[in-house]
Amino acid sequence: MRFALPSLLVLMLAASASAQSPVVGDWSGTIEGAGIVTVFHITETDGTLAATFDVPAQGAKDIPAGTTALDGQTLTVSIPAAGIVYRGVLDGDVLTGEWEQAGGAYPLVLRRLAEGEATEAPESASAPVRDDEPQGPFPYREEEMSVASVEGVILAGTLTVPDGDGPFPAVVLVSGSGPQNRDSEVFGHRLFRVLSDHLARRGIAVLRYDDRGTAESTGDFGSATTADFALDAEAAARALALRPETASVGLVGHSEGGTIGPMVANAGVLDYVVSLAGTSIRGSDILAYQLSRGADMVNASPESVTAARAGIAAFLTEASTGDDATAIARATAALQRETADIPPADRAALNLDGMNSEGLIQYASTPWERFFVGYDPSPALEALQIPVLAVFAARDQQVRASDNVPAAVEALAGAADGSAVVVLPNLNHLFQPTETGSVAEYATINTSYDPGAMDLVADWILRQAPRTP
Repeated sequence: MRFALPSLLVLMLAASASAQSPVVGDWSGTIEGAGIVTVFHITETDGTLAATFDVPAQGAKDIPAGTTALDGQTLTVSIPAAGIVYRGVLDGDVLTGEWEQAGGAYPLVLRRLAEGEATEAPESASAPVRDDEPQGPFPYREEEMSVASVEGVILAGTLTVPDGDGPFPAVVLVSGSGPQNRDSEVFGHRLFRVLSDHLARRGIAVLRYDDRGTAESTGDFGSATTADFALDAEAAARALALRPETASVGLVGHSEGGTIGPMVANAGVLDYVVSLAGTSIRGSDILAYQLSRGADMVNASPESVTAARAGIAAFLTEASTGDDATAIARATAALQRETADIPPADRAALNLDGMNSEGLIQYASTPWERFFVGYDPSPALEALQIPVLAVFAARDQQVRASDNVPAAVEALAGAADGSAVVVLPNLNHLFQPTETGSVAEYATINTSYDPGAMDLVADWILRQAPRTP
């Protein structure tokens, strides 16, 4: 799952220095609340800082940062490929700061690593065991399965096949944004491990795989777009269809994976598709909401909040399209145009005049962001000729139901028989039971997937593709 940057102010211009920056080197620490070890590799070329980061437990390695800057003693690293910002204060060989992700902030103290020091996740930093972690005996078998996608990309995955005589209805699981392994391991939850277990126990075969460039899969994650990930999902579906255990093939996608589902379905390779919190509105509108989520909590009128979000969406669109040389001027003009009528007091409350234009443009200029900002999922949804189940969570603070459900209902008005749009109450973006839906709760909730949500998916798949004796 990819998160928008939680603040419009955290992207900073790179600082210049004549001597080597004191932050150059390798740094590692454990994200508090998630128990996840992360490693930053910071380099400097001609006075310009750059960084990559690893999450060893998730198999994510060498993910490029979009902006790396040292302002005084404060280091800021933004990672557009995963929607993350880290900001820490340097004190000798220690950086004390926070890992920010879509409105959640988690303490992260980074320690400089000695040359050659191991950066693998220690056993003591392993994620906690969740309440719904699958337990044996398992009424299915699992085997390794490799899929050749586009040139240079081999997807490494796991095929789960129920016990008994097949063939079975089968699905490919497609993860949300950000580099994820086949278990879709985020915030200490193995989402796809739990979902695969549940579906296999219901008689559905499942293929899940490591994202390209992650864990055991080859390829470059950082330069890929949603369209590239759709090619990977299509290759996985075609490979699954060739297996003798499968009677039909569908796709179950979460978040960005839910957006990918209709793209793959319209290539003619699926029998049905399930979208879990997939987007149904333009990416610029999704990011505008995420970037301004705190606007609902400040002392500004609803009209001003609406105008501010329209301005941010217009800003992102201009920043991610057209000539890079004119991007800042066009994006700033678009923001000013959309927000010109907002009263001064509301402008101050919404911090519109404090936007860092160049920083946001750097964020919006990565390949993934440029595609996502301009992508409208509605045509792909409207073109579907197979049954589709679109599921949303009422307390989702990343793909907000109130924005996406009406668009999904409209786009799927002419969908095939059996199609449905469902909103589940009291669940967050990960389909966990939640009090608020806040991203900050993800790691603290011991349930990885609400059982009712998984049963809804299994029941619907079995209605579309009953098991073949």
